[in-house]
Amino acid sequence: MAGNIINLIRKDFYTLWSEPGIGVSVFLPVIVLSSVAPAWKSLSLIFLPIFTLSYGLNTFMLEEKYRTERFFSSLAVRRSEIVLSRYFGIAVIMAVHLILAYSANFGFYFAGKLKFQLPPGYFSLVLMVVSLLISISFPVYFKYGVTKAMNVISFGIMAAFYALFFAVFKIPGLFEKVRNFSLEDAYIKVFALTGIAILLFAVSISISTKIYSKRDL
Repeated sequence: MAGNIINLIRKDFYTLWSEPGIGVSVFLPVIVLSSVAPAWKSLSLIFLPIFTLSYGLNTFMLEEKYRTERFFSSLAVRRSEIVLSRYFGIAVIMAVHLILAYSANFGFYFAGKLKFQLPPGYFSLVLMVVSLLISISFPVYFKYGVTKAMNVISFGIMAAFYALFFAVFKIPGLFEKVRNFSLEDAYIKVFALTGIAILLFAVSISISTKIYSKRDL
């Protein structure tokens, strides 16, 4: 099972990288952004979820474009393994980002830029934001396919944007409050957000597996 999942992740990464323009736009920004995350904490929190969503969207889009889901479903690969490979692909990107981001801490530290340091809370907030977005969008992709799902996802994103805009307008300093809450060195908060992020991921995987197992390809 583990071997199939690893091979499926490699397949997704290779497919994205081989597609003209897509691989560079998905993977290169993550590497560059991760290297300067200690200096761009807030921007990283905004753009990283966009790149992870882009990875998921393009993976499903290319699969639908070339109709490869029927081919892989006919092989000795369980649909649950296909689902897990999509989620773990996101986990790989997150792991690369966090490793590079916290490694960059040392570079800024030795350069004497002590104000550019990522606290433990950054780790939990990144996991929470990405987990929330992926946990909502992936079951929709597995249910309807990317073309039909885009209408639902686009509506959801617009609704979330207007809700966030309204909340920020009504509650002065909301963004800073959320940012400070998660970027403080409060380990209870870090563990709480990390636990919630993992739980969301696990529940979403379970839902996607049930949906995709019953889907007629």
